[in-house]
Amino acid sequence: MRVLLSLYACEPDVGSEPGGGWNWACALALEGCEVVALVPSNLRAVLEEELERRPRPRLHLISWSSALVVVGTRTSPTHVGRLLSSSTLGVCYVISGST
Repeated sequence: MRVLLSLYACEPDVGSEPGGGWNWACALALEGCEVVALVPSNLRAVLEEELERRPRPRLHLISWSSALVVVGTRTSPTHVGRLLSSSTLGVCYVISGST
């Protein structure tokens, strides 16, 4: 299954919301899901370092520098298909974010 996560707060080896976001991404990848994580660009270097130390081949990062809105449904995503190699998306969840 392909999973798209929008992780506003996402950082390895920390607690609270950032740790929760990272742990969700890793757990889903370890369970066999192909995970695409949308992460803030200011965290990209930290996350890539972590992936070099502890590779997770099923976890892929896409960074963004401003608010990103993802609109779609389980079977018919809008705009999400441009981010993925396939237009079929299994699940799309926002794990953390600000309002």
